Amino acid sequence: MKNLVPVAAFCFVVLFSAELVSSRWCTRLKSETSVKTFVESAMCNESYEVDCGWFASTKCVQYDSVPCLVKKNRTIIRYKIIEECCKGYELDPINNITCIWIHGEMARISGSEGRIHYYEDDDSLLWGLSHGAYAGIICSFVFIICVAILIGLHMRKRHLRARAKVEEPQKMQEMSEKLMPAADA
Repeated sequence: MKNLVPVAAFCFVVLFSAELVSSRWCTRLKSETSVKTFVESAMCNESYEVDCGWFASTKCVQYDSVPCLVKKNRTIIRYKIIEECCKGYELDPINNITCIWIHGEMARISGSEGRIHYYEDDDSLLWGLSHGAYAGIICSFVFIICVAILIGLHMRKRHLRARAKVEEPQKMQEMSEKLMPAADA
């Protein structure tokens, strides 16, 4: 019974601290595309005209491969993980580090433009918890139940062993009493 007190206390803490696990911050993957110009050395074809023969008046085009510098554009995509307030939450204008919940259809005025944005309650969240938070709570309950079952089985096994140790000398005494009369006869 002494072992069940810490388990019960742990269950109590998990249940009542679940509000702290709410999904106020969301992350998303943002890609930034930039074009960089690189200068690379490469072999370029160079053309020039020469006389086609000793006594010919026609010109021929000759090509040679020569080293040159070539500008090439490469597109670089960088991915960043952006943290922002989830739907229904807004960055706190006082400290700019926490997200606060906008209740019901509360309006806020954005910036100097004076536009008003309305938010609606998200009915899919119960007590502000996401599906993942509920899955975590259910998994912790299953884990706690499994641990409690294992502790109960261990205690029962220990009890049966202790009882067997107490009953063993009595059985030996009964066996010796049964054998003694047979030896006397």
